[in-house]
Amino acid sequence: MPIRTLDQIPTPALLLDTARLDANLGAMAARARALGVTWRPHFKTLKAPAVVPRLRALGATGAAVSTPAEAAACVAAGLGDLWYTAPFAPHKAALLAPLVANGLSLTLLLDDPAHAAQLDAAAQAAGVRLGAMIELDIDGHRGGVEPDSPRFGDLLGVLGQARALDLVGLYGYGGGTYDLAERPARQALVARIAGGVAATADHLTRHGWTVRHRALGGSPVLAEARAADLAGIDSLCAGVAMVEDLAQCGNGVAQPARIALSVLARVVQHQRETGRLFVDAGALALSKDRSTGPQADDQGYGLLCDAHGTPLGDGDVVVTAVSQEHGLVARRGGGALPATLLAGALAAGQPVRILPNHACITAAGHDGYWLVDEAGGVAGTWARVNGWIAPPPTAQPPGQSEG
Repeated sequence: MPIRTLDQIPTPALLLDTARLDANLGAMAARARALGVTWRPHFKTLKAPAVVPRLRALGATGAAVSTPAEAAACVAAGLGDLWYTAPFAPHKAALLAPLVANGLSLTLLLDDPAHAAQLDAAAQAAGVRLGAMIELDIDGHRGGVEPDSPRFGDLLGVLGQARALDLVGLYGYGGGTYDLAERPARQALVARIAGGVAATADHLTRHGWTVRHRALGGSPVLAEARAADLAGIDSLCAGVAMVEDLAQCGNGVAQPARIALSVLARVVQHQRETGRLFVDAGALALSKDRSTGPQADDQGYGLLCDAHGTPLGDGDVVVTAVSQEHGLVARRGGGALPATLLAGALAAGQPVRILPNHACITAAGHDGYWLVDEAGGVAGTWARVNGWIAPPPTAQPPGQSEG
């Protein structure tokens, strides 16, 4: 029989609240329109081909990806303009060559001259032409090349001689915004990154280069950017804002009521002496991501909610430790749980929903999503594109497809 209620789902399981998802997607698209930029959703968070019709209905004509498997899934679902925003190993050019030959427009992010030369050779060997965007490092975070560095000039030299790579734009990732707790500081950093991308693009244009795209990336960038600061910027990539997570909430750019992703688990047993309990979701179901650790509210390995998604207690019931297949639950800081909760919403056998610290990493431990409708019923399932190289799977997780 089709599964229609949460208590019928074997645990642990990954839930996707479709009403919250649709609200988040609509907000992202509206935000991009208000800022005057093209929204390019990042597929790496959901990795669900079934979300593509929703993205296209909101005006998305392209996407960002981070694996060949994601690229293949997007093409199969009807998105043929892709930016590959993770470092691209040269051998992957041959893997994606059939898709490019059949019309895929694939653009890679580059910041290193030697890497660019290797990619040009690999693209030539595969018989394809690829787009190239230079990733700029303006906030000193993660990758990119400083626009006033010798390496930037060397990279331009390689691209100027390349036979299978075409420079199409510049990209600035706002990774530093994740580390800033105050909104004015995040806005100032976004303005600095946008200004750096625009100024560098203008400089290249004056020297004869064609710069089609001036892009930014990062969900906090989408949330905090001001239209006046985006003069000269035409595109913005964002992914995790589709579903949000606790790290985004702790960073001040989201609220728990917008988190569309949760892990369904069950209370297995109590430690009555300590007022703690175990659930049947551990490191593999929740991940060991601790991105909320440095924030004001340390959410452990996830925040516990009741089966309807409402945080339990005073919003301080968290998974404090994980083993491979189970999690230890206590109050934030390790305190005992109230007896009223242990006898009620957290009684043995009760279902709970656990909100993730980092949605992308938590989702990676699951084969697919159980879709939850606005009434709390099960509306179907979506498959995920897990792995790196293999074609996207066609099988659905146990249950049924949407509808």
